[in-house]
Amino acid sequence: MAIPSLIRLAALALCLAPQIATAQTPAPQRPFDRVTGIVFTCGAATGFAWTGDACNQLSAEFRKRAAAAKLPFAEVPITADFRTRKRDTVDGFNQDKAVRVFWNFTESTGTKGQISAGLSSNIVYEPTKQDNPNIVPGQRIPMNFYAQSVLFDPGVKLSQADEYLNQITGTFFTLGEGKP
Repeated sequence: MAIPSLIRLAALALCLAPQIATAQTPAPQRPFDRVTGIVFTCGAATGFAWTGDACNQLSAEFRKRAAAAKLPFAEVPITADFRTRKRDTVDGFNQDKAVRVFWNFTESTGTKGQISAGLSSNIVYEPTKQDNPNIVPGQRIPMNFYAQSVLFDPGVKLSQADEYLNQITGTFFTLGEGKP
């Protein structure tokens, strides 16, 4: 598939969090089985209204796809410590053990109007003395679950960006479901 010159795909990085299984715990069938649900946030680029509209669309799509994957979903405001912050259990959904998904839209510092859109997601790993005898108690380590981004040339419209945002979202769910 040819990519319009207006839009260029940037980098793809994928890292599914490792599974630590015990004799009593069978290995999960899909990466989503390692988490309790999805905690989602999206940050729009200042001065680019289409990125706010994109956040609304992405939130709705993640909510729908999470339900289809039988995963609880919560949208939360972005915080500086989103990747490691201890999250509460709400309505039986342990948000601390969820995959944390962050969509972020930012304007390039080098090219006016160029927008980077990136999905990054992680889980929080809390090592124990059994895992590592030298571990600091209470340490919370963010581990990548999935990440991908796209770079849009100046002047792009949401209608032109949709295909790529949907592709990244689709890949996140395909891999989370353990599908090739």
